[in-house]
Amino acid sequence: MTGTRSQSNRGGRCPMCERFIGPVDTCPFCDAPACRPLSLRVLRYAALALALIGLGLLYLMAVRGEPPVIRTADIKPAMNSAFVRVVGTVPANARVTVKYGKADYVSFRIDDGSGTINAGAAGSCAVKLVEQWLVPVAGDRVDVTGEVNIRQGKTGRIIIDAPGHLVILARSAAGTNGTAGAPGATH
Repeated sequence: MTGTRSQSNRGGRCPMCERFIGPVDTCPFCDAPACRPLSLRVLRYAALALALIGLGLLYLMAVRGEPPVIRTADIKPAMNSAFVRVVGTVPANARVTVKYGKADYVSFRIDDGSGTINAGAAGSCAVKLVEQWLVPVAGDRVDVTGEVNIRQGKTGRIIIDAPGHLVILARSAAGTNGTAGAPGATH
C-alpha cells in the first residue's frame, strides 16, 4: 500500500492498509498512525472529564445530603429501599432481643402524628445502641434515619444500620431515671 492515501480515518479504517481498526490511534496490523479529527479527540477527553466531575458531584451529594423528613402516612410501597428520616415519639418501650448474651435486635415504634411505623436495628448496630444507651423508652422523641423496608402484605419498617442514625431528641420522664436504655436493661 502506498502512503498517498487520505490520512483521515473515515469509518474506522486504517489509512494505509484499509483494514477496520475502530477507534484506536495506531493500526494493530501495520502500525500506521490513524489520524483522528481533532474534534473527536477533544470530545473523547471532554466526555471523560465530564463523567468524572459528575461522579464527584454525585458523591458529594450522597455524603453531605440529608435524607428528607417524611410523615409515616406518606410511606408507600413504591418507597421500598428509600433512605428517609422520621421524627416522632416512641409510644412504648423498645424491645431488645438478646442472643448469646449480646443484644441481637432492637425494635420500637415511632408515632409522628400521621401514623406509626416500626423501626429496628440488628446485629452490631443493636449492640452499639445498647452500649451507647440509645434504646428509646415510651415518651422519648426520636429522629430516625434508615432504609424503608416494605414486605408484601406487611406494614413498613425502617431499618437502622448505624447507631448515629438514631438520635434521641428528648427523653421522657421514664428515660431520665438512669435505667432506661442502659446496657443490660430489658425493654
